[in-house]
Amino acid sequence: MIADQGTPDGAGTSAISNPDVDCDDGDPCTADTCLLGECYFTRIPGCNTCCEANGTPGCDDADCAIPICGSIPSCCEIEWDETCAQLANIFCDCP
Repeated sequence: MIADQGTPDGAGTSAISNPDVDCDDGDPCTADTCLLGECYFTRIPGCNTCCEANGTPGCDDADCAIPICGSIPSCCEIEWDETCAQLANIFCDCP
């Protein structure tokens, strides 16, 4: 079972790791933990997957993604690639 849990402020939770369960969701903006065989994913505050290619459709900042995907639909339909990230670095709030 996969759960999306964490503290309301996004500070994260601590857990005892279970080596038999792979809880890596591949999202660089989540802290992935395993507790008693269950996976928990906690958003990392301030992390923005729009600013770099992330290998998944879209990114986590809708205000950034919507106009870019309006111009290049494949950014949200297929993969947020280097071209999408370059546009995000120009038009969005990237560090």
